[in-house]
Amino acid sequence: RTRAAKAIIDILVSDCIVASKKIIEQAKIKTVSQVYATGESLIVFSAESDAKLIQLEKFLQKNLYSDKSVIQSAEEIESGFRQLFEKLCHNHHLMPLHFQHLTAGEGQERKVCDYIDGMTDRFCLKMINC
Repeated sequence: RTRAAKAIIDILVSDCIVASKKIIEQAKIKTVSQVYATGESLIVFSAESDAKLIQLEKFLQKNLYSDKSVIQSAEEIESGFRQLFEKLCHNHHLMPLHFQHLTAGEGQERKVCDYIDGMTDRFCLKMINC
């Protein structure tokens, strides 16, 4: 991460802690049972940070996510995931044996999803390209 990114993350984390503490104090939450009983989000950003994050998301949608090369890359990645999913569903022996036993009661598709979910990006790309 760059220093700027780290600084932004630090600001957002601090903001979240302060805003959440206020919400929890206002709700008079003292126990875990009270946390579960409340129907509201207790971990939040301040209204100011929330508004800035919404602005950032709109900017990214307009200027990055809708870029043709980004969309094409995303489609290629999605296709790779689909191919890997199918490959592992039909060749479950390609997954580590210990992993198959850990998730024995889940069903094949769930096991494959969980296995892919735990992969690093580099390993996943290696598996797709095998």
